[in-house]
Amino acid sequence: MALFILFLGSFCLGTAEFMATGLLPQVAADLGISIPAAGTIVTAYALGVAFGGPVLAVLLGGLPRKTVLIGLIALFAAAQVLAAFAPSFELLLAARVLGAACQGAFLGIAGLVAVSVAGPGRSGFALSLLVAGFTVANILGLPGGTIIGSAFGWRLSFLALGAIAVIVALLVLLLVPAIRSETGQQAPLARQFRALAHRDVILSYAVMALASIGFFSIFTFITPLLTTVTKLDATTVPALLLAFGIGSTAGALTGGRLADWRPTPSVIVILLGEIAVFATILVASDRPVPMMIAVIVLGFCAFAYAPSLFVRLFTAAKDAPDLASTLISTAFNIGIATGSTLGAVALANGASYPSLAWIGIAAAGTAIVAVLAMAISREDEPELLAQPAE
Repeated sequence: MALFILFLGSFCLGTAEFMATGLLPQVAADLGISIPAAGTIVTAYALGVAFGGPVLAVLLGGLPRKTVLIGLIALFAAAQVLAAFAPSFELLLAARVLGAACQGAFLGIAGLVAVSVAGPGRSGFALSLLVAGFTVANILGLPGGTIIGSAFGWRLSFLALGAIAVIVALLVLLLVPAIRSETGQQAPLARQFRALAHRDVILSYAVMALASIGFFSIFTFITPLLTTVTKLDATTVPALLLAFGIGSTAGALTGGRLADWRPTPSVIVILLGEIAVFATILVASDRPVPMMIAVIVLGFCAFAYAPSLFVRLFTAAKDAPDLASTLISTAFNIGIATGSTLGAVALANGASYPSLAWIGIAAAGTAIVAVLAMAISREDEPELLAQPAE
């Protein structure tokens, strides 16, 4: 039950990040700004996750993790209410940044609590549920928030999300156990930063960022690619993207099982799968059937590698687990921003949509090199030692 509650928290936070994209026209019209200006709430959210999350993690690091989770999700709920009643775009932007910082910190701490609750040998499965929460948010939360916003106004979408967050906070309070080894103390900051300098920690972040760069350099522009190059009907693309989301959820859960089995080989195979998809885009972008298969496979691979990397990271960052886990969101968001920017720059300079796959191949190939570097001189896979729950 505790793992399911943390999954709900991940779903709630993921919905906050995704649903804003479907509400931009309503926000722009209501606040009297342009749609590009309204799009700043999406960019600001990503930056808030990337940089605000680690700051909150450091500030709250001395508190028990369950207390931190409750406080973060409650503050997140308050940020959604503030957004719902924001009289100006500036206040809406501030509310989004506050909620984003809570998301970055919550997901990192929730990962550590999930591992503890799951127990030895089930770390990958526990972490995959948090990843799956985000993929389900993309499948259900994004269209759900958009439907509510279209029918009742964008403000009610944020208010409804705030109400869900309050319920999650209460469920965490009632049903998520504390961690027996929590003492309210943490390692000094200097020691924590030294832990972050561990080779496997740096390489884990590098793989996360590189994989995100490769994925988002092409996925950011997947709709125009499918409609203008593959010539899919506009009504077919949403159904294909839904299949992509379902594939992402299946990949995340499968990745959790693989992380509990053989993490490093699993990551390599998944990244090779992405390279195969990118190669398909290069040679068969004008053929509907191969492209539809490629999109679904890309969905499966998109998040399947993540649980294995999380296990490796938590193992390596023993002296700074809270800070290290929170920086996961930073690595991913840096990769997202870089990938989408590289794709946009390439298109602006005359590149075709299919040629963006070269960025994906280069990024995934470099990520494989980083994974192999982590495996050097390692005879056995690392085992994450979970803390027992009370």
